Amino acid sequence: MRNLYRIIFSILAISACFLPVAQGQLVTTVAGQVETTGDADGLALQDALFNNPHGIAVDGQGIVYIADRWNHKIKKYDPTTGIVSTLAGTGDIGADNGPGATARFYSPWGLACDSVGNVYVADTKNQLIRKIDTNGIVSTIAGSGSFGVRDGSAITARFADPTGIAIAPDGSLYVCDHVAHTIRKISTTGQVSTIAGKAFIDGYVDGPGVQARFYRPYGIEMDWDGSILIADEWNHRIRRVQPTGFTSTIAGSGLLGSDDGDASQARFNYPWDLVSDKDGAIYVMDGYNYVIRRIEGDSVTTYAGEAGNVGGQDGYGIEASFSGATAISMDHRTNTLYIGDAFNELIRKVEPSTGIDLFAKTYYPNGDSLVYQNGDTICMGDVITYITVPTTYTNYDFYVNDVFTQTGTSNVLVYNPTQAGALEVEVASTSAEGINYRTEPFILYIAEVPKADFSYTLLGESQQGFSVQFNNLSSGSFAYKWEFGDPASGSNNNSTLRDPMHIYPAVGSYDATLIARGEGGCTDTLYRPGFVSLLGMSVQEPLGFSSGETLCVGDNMLVEASSGNFNNYQFFVNDQLAQNGSNRSFSLDLVDAGEYEIYVRATSTSGEEINSQTVEVFAAEAPVSNYSYSVDGYDPITGFEVSFMANAPLAQSFDWDFGDPTSGLSNKSSLRNPVHFYLSEGNYDIQLISTGSGACRDTLSRAEYVKLMLLNSLDISADDSICIGNTASFVASNNSFPVYEFLLNGQLVQRSPLSTYNFTATTAGLQEIRVRGIDNDGAVSNSPPFTFYTAVKPNVSFTYTDMGLTPQGLQIDFQSTSSNAIRYEWDFGDPTSGSDNFSSLENPTHFYQEFGSYTPRLIAYSGNLCSDSIGSPTPILYEDRPNNVFIPTAFTPNGDGLNDILFVRGQNIVSLNFSVYNEWGEMIFQTLDQSEGWDGTYGGEPAQADTYVYTALISLANGEQLKLKGQTTLLR
Repeated sequence: MRNLYRIIFSILAISACFLPVAQGQLVTTVAGQVETTGDADGLALQDALFNNPHGIAVDGQGIVYIADRWNHKIKKYDPTTGIVSTLAGTGDIGADNGPGATARFYSPWGLACDSVGNVYVADTKNQLIRKIDTNGIVSTIAGSGSFGVRDGSAITARFADPTGIAIAPDGSLYVCDHVAHTIRKISTTGQVSTIAGKAFIDGYVDGPGVQARFYRPYGIEMDWDGSILIADEWNHRIRRVQPTGFTSTIAGSGLLGSDDGDASQARFNYPWDLVSDKDGAIYVMDGYNYVIRRIEGDSVTTYAGEAGNVGGQDGYGIEASFSGATAISMDHRTNTLYIGDAFNELIRKVEPSTGIDLFAKTYYPNGDSLVYQNGDTICMGDVITYITVPTTYTNYDFYVNDVFTQTGTSNVLVYNPTQAGALEVEVASTSAEGINYRTEPFILYIAEVPKADFSYTLLGESQQGFSVQFNNLSSGSFAYKWEFGDPASGSNNNSTLRDPMHIYPAVGSYDATLIARGEGGCTDTLYRPGFVSLLGMSVQEPLGFSSGETLCVGDNMLVEASSGNFNNYQFFVNDQLAQNGSNRSFSLDLVDAGEYEIYVRATSTSGEEINSQTVEVFAAEAPVSNYSYSVDGYDPITGFEVSFMANAPLAQSFDWDFGDPTSGLSNKSSLRNPVHFYLSEGNYDIQLISTGSGACRDTLSRAEYVKLMLLNSLDISADDSICIGNTASFVASNNSFPVYEFLLNGQLVQRSPLSTYNFTATTAGLQEIRVRGIDNDGAVSNSPPFTFYTAVKPNVSFTYTDMGLTPQGLQIDFQSTSSNAIRYEWDFGDPTSGSDNFSSLENPTHFYQEFGSYTPRLIAYSGNLCSDSIGSPTPILYEDRPNNVFIPTAFTPNGDGLNDILFVRGQNIVSLNFSVYNEWGEMIFQTLDQSEGWDGTYGGEPAQADTYVYTALISLANGEQLKLKGQTTLLR
């Protein structure tokens, strides 16, 4: 065992033998105090405090803007002065516009900057998109403030928790509408549109605009080629959206994980934000992996941090750690990344690397790891993992003590030192540009691990207790720590002497532990449970037994004297000598019911006799388990009702397991004769544990003991009807019986090994079929009955009558002339009428509102599955007729494409003046154009469902003048 008490920091080997090199990706904190929540401006590293810095953006001058989420403020950090200040927000929740000092926000998440210094805010819980101009004035540029999804003018648009926001070169804004699973656009003319995804429908689909699917898109960024990059959080993918809305996947298999490599197979863990550099590389803040990932070409690598390592550690490469870093942005002048490390309450900076760094660590089976300093001493047996950063070089050559050891694309060397002494490791590498790098030696010193060993001598007994001398037999060590397993002795329970002595106050077995320490802090621990045994007696079997308990006749007890330092042991049962000799263990078979008292008498080398305590045990008769069952009934809701009967006369309690774990707690019962309901057919294992006096028990398990089945049809459902002459097949759901008997209306119709039966209908009426399975022992299992009907096939026919034009359209009355029919399904051949195109009446009426040719159809039923259909041999023609102008009495502006707009309908209209009034007589709509109708809105908002008055002055082509006035109902 090694000593884990080290300072967990690493000194990196940072110089090259060919060229001077820079450090690896250096992560540093630039503002805030780690895990310290507050709201304070001032010096970034001394005074500034944040409360979940959730969004981040960098402008063209390198100023960093921060969406301080739970402080409800927008702050900025100036790297030149090192000062954090508040740009806008009072800290109170609200949506007030105006000067930054009085403006209010509600949980802002995302930020973006344009080329002239304006800052755009995704004001998430206000459901607004806000702007802070260069004078610090806050305004709302999109959103009504209501939760939802509505495209259109910016002032009426709705958003559903907008998170990410990005600005395009033309000034358009793109927004991740997080809860709606969509990508929205705000044009420079103030129009809001959905360019990709469908509102509130999650999923993963690449493709054009509305066909694409996202799952909580979180972060958004413009790529340098003008496309839109999306961190698709719950899909664990990075997506690209063209301005046209066409969506594709850049990286991520969709599976949770941290795998690097090929972009299509890489795994992410809730990616939250992303940014792109001028060369097209994408940097992803991989949320619950707590790392920054880099996508370049078709490859994904880990850029900073180590997957699963949570913290606020600054450092190089994977030495650094993050916690809930939700935002990432870049100063494109220097390719420096800025991170909103929200859970740490920090603003972090990541500077790029062009060199090579090396550090070493050891991973332990419990998940811990230890990072070494250059020059540390470690213990033999510790496996060392050498890791170089960055991971983007074409090769890595490892040298151990100047011996070439490993080459290839892997940046990791796992090494197990086999001898003590100095261990020097160097790495040489070549970049894609052909530049060579080499680290200085990383030196560790390997020390031998000591070997702990000890024995003890019982010195004697006094009034204070038993004196025990411990004998140290360790090698390769010079310091010791003892624990004698006697915590009641306080500080005397430990010693640092080489060969200590300890006094135990009472008989019993005591654990002993020795930690031996050698060179370089290497230690070995020897723990011996129950090593020191003083005179006493313990029960070894059964485990956990306490004196006075009851066991069962036929059980065996193994008792043992607690000390092996005596010459002779005599075991007594009910004061009768049962065993005499040097064996300190005694096995007792409980052959009779009753009480047993057991103790041991030990004789020392001096002839002194010492008795142990007495162990008492009571032996009781065990019951014999047996049981049977019966199937009492079946209900589609509760399932099969099965009664169980226990046959165990000596049992006092019962534990049943019905072999039906899906029934939860009902799968168990403690009743003598329980009832269980099985929801599904099948074979079930049954177990009964019968317990008598003294917890003596007997277990009886029977595999596939209860066999239950249903009778199913391959063609019809229960209570369906089929036509005379048709055939239906039936099959038993349980195929484990050797013989099946099928009964039709109580009469046996088939007995065979087949579990299927074919029925052909010959007469009309109610039919009942059941099946029973017979096993090899003659036991019978009946299925519930399967009932259905047989019926005479109907003869379908119909006529119709043209009733002429009405305000609702051309009225046609239909009459069924079918025979043997009890149910009807009409299709009037008029799909534009929506649900009115269908009817189940025997003699319905339908109104055709558009000119055309229509072919109606009727399906008549004499039972559920016994039907006949016919279509009209002569189409219904609705042609132009004089004076067929009308206005519908109702319309439904719900966006389904059917009757959404109230139009003046009819032919040969030369001119019109069409107006709509509300209940107060206020005109809310007017048009002179027949092609323009009322869409059910007033003042840009939906009008309430109600009845409205209309007037229409109409001139026809034949010179006729019409004046129409009436009411129409707006339905929603």
